[in-house]
Amino acid sequence: MFDFDTVFSDLFVRDGRLWMIGPPFANLEPELRSSTFKWNKLDVSADIEFENLNRMSRASVPVDASNGLLEIDGPLGSWKVEVDELWDGLFRGSNLLVTQQKNNRLEWIAYWAFYNAQVNGVDSVVVYDNCSENYTAEKIDQILARIPGIQNHVVVKWDTPYGATGGPHNVWDSDFGQHISWEHARRAFADSAASCCVIDIDELPFCIDGSPLAEKLANSEKAAMFFNRQPIRQFPNRKDELRPSPRTHADFSLGEARGAWLAPKYIYAPARLPNQAQLLVHVIRDLGVQNEPEKEVRAGHFDSIRIRWRRGEKRQVENFESEDQIKEPVETVSVLDNNFDRLVPQWKELEARLKPFFEQQV
Repeated sequence: MFDFDTVFSDLFVRDGRLWMIGPPFANLEPELRSSTFKWNKLDVSADIEFENLNRMSRASVPVDASNGLLEIDGPLGSWKVEVDELWDGLFRGSNLLVTQQKNNRLEWIAYWAFYNAQVNGVDSVVVYDNCSENYTAEKIDQILARIPGIQNHVVVKWDTPYGATGGPHNVWDSDFGQHISWEHARRAFADSAASCCVIDIDELPFCIDGSPLAEKLANSEKAAMFFNRQPIRQFPNRKDELRPSPRTHADFSLGEARGAWLAPKYIYAPARLPNQAQLLVHVIRDLGVQNEPEKEVRAGHFDSIRIRWRRGEKRQVENFESEDQIKEPVETVSVLDNNFDRLVPQWKELEARLKPFFEQQV
């Protein structure tokens, strides 16, 4: 079992359906299937649809009320849970940005949201905060509320464990937490959005022609657009040494000369996505078409906007002191340079307003 405790990470009602989303049922599936599920005292067990997906599972059932009492009784135990409907108007028609994170610096989160609002047409954000220790989830909420262009946002206090990472043999088959988050975001928040981009805090997408990513997807007929990531190395070639300020993505624009070769991330149009499709980290399963990366879209993957939590580290990655320390051939990524230059005046003003929040983190 995933963490020996979690059967469902969350339960909610959307559009007349009760969703129960969590880690793989695994050896608990027979017991769950033999349990009695009651919704407002009505036995709905026969109508429950159990689905086993890649590194996560979901169960759902049509319901005739937007909120009520769910009772589960069976071999695993007995539970009573009050379940409510999630309001579907918050992100209707929005261009949504979704991530899961823990302990990233608040200035990184701020710049990530700010950049995507100004460059990629994002107007809404959902952050799954995976039990950060350096600040509260409320601090992220306060930061996002002050980002120009972000009209709506939600910070989810997400205590579902991330799961095991790839290990020494790079076998990624037990990182359940992120897969559960993406499915939860799709069903709970993104279903009425115009677009949803799923990326990490250390990643900034950009279109080679300068157009907003959300607009490029909207003008296509695709259900999703995939883009490879280009490593941006940790020498701060853009840093203004005369103006001390917290490190952000905008300090770096030296990308590996071989271009965008890291596994892709994506943006998708919820209304175009097949219901059976599943959002994985780098691909969308059962999309119906190949997950081919776009040639004219990529993302910078910033080495310095990172804490090596997989190694148990708590401090941000140290910058190189000179460009000579970079082992790989690098070149300036001109599109990032241009985007960063354009955003400097507005970011300086925003940074000053957010400074009191930055100073409160550990």
